[in-house]
Amino acid sequence: MRAITLNMTAFGPYHKPQTIDFRELGAESIFLITGPTGAGKTTIFDAICYSLYGRASGSDRDQDSLRSHFAAPGETTEVRYRFALRGTEYEVIRYPKQQKKKERGDGFTDDPARAEFYEWKDGKQVLITSRIKEVNEAIEEKIGLDYEQFRKMIMIPQGEFRKLISENSKEREEILQRIFRTYFYERMTDALKDEAKQLKESLQQTEWKEQQQISKIEWRTQEPAETDSVPETMQKLQIELDAITEAVSQGELELIQHKNIWQERQQQYYEAKQLLDTFKQLEQALVQKEQLEQKLPDIKQKQQRLQDMERANRLVPYEQQLVTRKQEWQRQAKAQQETKERKDLLEKQYTAISSSYTKAKELEPQRKSRQEQLQLQKQQLEKWKEYEKQKLELTRIQKMLEDKQRRLHMLKESHTEKKSQQNKLEQDLSQEAVLIQAFYEEQGILEKLERQLEEAARLKNAFNQLQEMRTVYQQTKQLLQEKENIVQQLRRDIAEMEEAQAAHHAAHLAGQLASGEPCPVCGSTEHPSPAQTTTHIQSFEMLKQKRMMLEDAQRAYDEVQKKYVEAKSNGQAIRQVTDELYRNITGEASYDQAKLDGLKQDIQTKKDQTTSSLRAKQAERKQLEQKRQTLEQLKQTFEQEQKAAEELQNDLRTLEETYTRAEAEISYQRKQLPEVLQDHSEWEHQIKQEEAAIEAAINEWEALQHQFEEISRSRQQIAAALESTAKFTADLEQTYLREEKNFLAKLEEAGFSDTESFNKASGSELDVRKLQEELEQHEQQRRSVSEQIESLLKRTDKKEKPDLNLFEQAVIEAEKVFEAKNSSLNMAKSYASHHEDIKTSLLRLQEEAAEQKTQYYDIGELANLAKGDNSLRLSFERYVLTSFLDEIILQANIRLEEMTDHRYQLKRSGQIAKRGAQSGLDLEVIDHHTGQERPVKTLSGGEGFKAALSLALGMSDVVQAHAGGVELETLFIDEGFGTLDEVSLEQAIDSLKGLQASNRVLGIISHVPQLKEEIHTKLQIDTSPTGSSAKFIFQ
Repeated sequence: MRAITLNMTAFGPYHKPQTIDFRELGAESIFLITGPTGAGKTTIFDAICYSLYGRASGSDRDQDSLRSHFAAPGETTEVRYRFALRGTEYEVIRYPKQQKKKERGDGFTDDPARAEFYEWKDGKQVLITSRIKEVNEAIEEKIGLDYEQFRKMIMIPQGEFRKLISENSKEREEILQRIFRTYFYERMTDALKDEAKQLKESLQQTEWKEQQQISKIEWRTQEPAETDSVPETMQKLQIELDAITEAVSQGELELIQHKNIWQERQQQYYEAKQLLDTFKQLEQALVQKEQLEQKLPDIKQKQQRLQDMERANRLVPYEQQLVTRKQEWQRQAKAQQETKERKDLLEKQYTAISSSYTKAKELEPQRKSRQEQLQLQKQQLEKWKEYEKQKLELTRIQKMLEDKQRRLHMLKESHTEKKSQQNKLEQDLSQEAVLIQAFYEEQGILEKLERQLEEAARLKNAFNQLQEMRTVYQQTKQLLQEKENIVQQLRRDIAEMEEAQAAHHAAHLAGQLASGEPCPVCGSTEHPSPAQTTTHIQSFEMLKQKRMMLEDAQRAYDEVQKKYVEAKSNGQAIRQVTDELYRNITGEASYDQAKLDGLKQDIQTKKDQTTSSLRAKQAERKQLEQKRQTLEQLKQTFEQEQKAAEELQNDLRTLEETYTRAEAEISYQRKQLPEVLQDHSEWEHQIKQEEAAIEAAINEWEALQHQFEEISRSRQQIAAALESTAKFTADLEQTYLREEKNFLAKLEEAGFSDTESFNKASGSELDVRKLQEELEQHEQQRRSVSEQIESLLKRTDKKEKPDLNLFEQAVIEAEKVFEAKNSSLNMAKSYASHHEDIKTSLLRLQEEAAEQKTQYYDIGELANLAKGDNSLRLSFERYVLTSFLDEIILQANIRLEEMTDHRYQLKRSGQIAKRGAQSGLDLEVIDHHTGQERPVKTLSGGEGFKAALSLALGMSDVVQAHAGGVELETLFIDEGFGTLDEVSLEQAIDSLKGLQASNRVLGIISHVPQLKEEIHTKLQIDTSPTGSSAKFIFQ
């Protein structure tokens, strides 16, 4: 990021609008911000930091103190900051919370904080966003640093420069992550952990499935032990399967034998049943033969009846022909009589219609005259209808005129009413800006309360953990004291036992001493006080046992002591977390138990109140939005009604012209109408009556004429038909008489005395066929029964009836034995199939488990290595970050060696963090005067400043070298040079001058005189009774 311009109005000590154009620096890379104390040097940093993040640069300055005290009520405080980033220029504008004059009435009202973020394109500002939260997020995303990281790397405020080197490994990791965008490695580590977890769960699931399959096994002989592995269990299962397979083979052989026995018994049963059926058939055939013999007399009568029917049926054609001729003669005689009756009726009708026809024909001239008169009247009626139609059209036009005039009047009244509504809505919407400002202000408060509520929940959990850790700590402390007492007691016991053994050895040696002989211990020949024998001597084995007890007790003590130290350390860590959370929420240094219990509830109450207020304002905003929509609809309706009014005016003019023309036309047509006594409707009704009468007379004449012609034509036709019918009837009568004589002769020839005997003998063809079939069937049954009896006698010759129950019982017994064997065999096969399936499943699961174990071993090792579960306690991402940090340290040491005459060098600490924490990003300093390495916190104020400045410049060098990261083209430092002596200061200045080659800018606030002499470009801050001002000075 490179600064371009900074504009301040009523900000801090700067009352009047103040513009700082950093482009005036040109090629200068270092400038000194100088001026009297309190003039507003640090305010320059505050303005830049506030414009970007909405917060001042120092941790001891809040947002509410940024407004200038020189500003009069109603003057607007604002900061505009324009900067370049990766070839694109941006501008951010912020307005802190302040008071402004009320738009109505006297007094002031709160104007909430606002922010606007723009991008410069083609010399024009393009708005990116104007919501405070979105502005903060957008700037943080583009710069790549949050507020705290910006203060640590680009704008280092007064009193906080040393934190660059003293911050812990975790804080340094967060900065390096943001700068070098190493989140990819963290995501890779998480992916490996997730995959390892999934593989472990899959392996556990597979092992569970193996146990599920094993639990399905029904053991017969080889019951496994609980400690058996899956392969051992499968070996025992195989033994079970081999045994059952052998049993199945033996069972199949036995089943075949019993099946053959069962089939033999079935065959014997079927043969006995067939023989018994043969005896029954013989008995039935003899009975049937006797029944047929009894029917023979009746059969002979039916044979004679059949002969008579056959003789009579040969004469049936002659009889049918005679009946046909008689029917023809009778039908023709009836038709002749009907024709004669119709002829008599037509003669009567002809006589009656002839007179009417003659009279109607004489009236033909009169009918034609009436038709001509009617046609003339109809023409005059059409003219009258046209006249009435024009009158109706004129009335319609007049109504349209009246309707449009009424609508035009209503539109004018609606226009006036909508104008009034529009003015009221615009007046209501004028308060929307104030409402929106209040809404976003409370929204910011709500977000802060939500964060505090989350931290309060975390604080409560942390406090509960702290209480638990205190309990564990007290218990462990008590247990440690007990273990220590045991160790001390055992040590005292061992010391007493060793002392007793030493005394025993001394007494033993004393017993062997002789007067005048040298002592084997001291060499003296005199023995004034030889040791005395003790009454009780401990054995060596008891002493050895005591020592072993001491070792066990010491190990137990060491384990408890380790837990004690761990509990104490964990408690302190949780206590730090608790204090930090409480301090973040309340601003107090340490928590108060009484306040802690109600803290979350207080925050929740404030949150609920703020939420309720926000909902009310949101409802007001919705109402205003509805009013805005209503206003837009009113405007649209107003325009539509205006257009409709213009259209109505045009329509009125057109209708008035049409009405005038229609009125003239109607006057002309009235003069052309006939003069009659009736009105239009009566005259039309009279014409329709005349027309109907004429039409009825014509229809009556035409009907009479048609009827006369039809009757005349029918009269002639029926006379000819009657003559022909009489002749044909006489011919048919003669034919019938000849046929009757012929039929009687045929009866006599056939042996029938008269027609009565013929009719008795007659029968239908169906009767003949039935009788023939009955006789043939009886004869066929007699022959069939005789043949069947003969065959059955041969088959039963010399045989007796069998007892079928005995054969059936034998079949049942054989079937029961077969079914029992088959059931037993099926159960064995089912057991074998079931356990073969289990064996197959176990083999498959073993293969899956082996593959999963291999994968889990590889992925699990990679996951552990990547997350820092290794000897160096170094994660994969942190390992990458160490390489970046090494580059930064390398560049920082170039400047640090120059500024410390090669005494100090920074290095990355290689110490492993305690309690499983991550390592690798802590800093140490090498002191070449002592040859020792020590923490950077041990450096003095001036030495620490040099180290921090070197680290900041080194970080800037490395970040610039890595494309796509955070751009550190500008660095601001507030004080710190006052801690350097003259030589160190000169060395620091020489190092800073080297920045000119890297095209970077460094702004320094300092009162050190030597800096004023060495740095020629200054941003001079001057004070006055009306506020401060700033301008660049080049020497």
